[in-house]
Amino acid sequence: MIDWWSETEHAVVDALASAGPMSPQDLAQRVGISEGEAIAYLCMLAKEKKVAIQLVGLSSPSPSRGSRGAGRHREQARRSFPSPPTRVGTERPVG
Repeated sequence: MIDWWSETEHAVVDALASAGPMSPQDLAQRVGISEGEAIAYLCMLAKEKKVAIQLVGLSSPSPSRGSRGAGRHREQARRSFPSPPTRVGTERPVG
């Protein structure tokens, strides 16, 4: 199994080296593996810093999500939790 793993890893790296950047789907077709396997290999190789993932996007943007403001979730979390306790007569949090 290790030989198969190494052979596939080398095939992925060689395909990227010879043809340059490509989609996981194109890589899968070139190497002869499924798109899911190509994605899995790319993730592992990126973790090992052997390849760089340079561009990602949503597979199908949802129109109902709207624009996401920076820090919106952080602000909601602040409202959900009480402020930290303060010392009597000071404005500084305890701790």
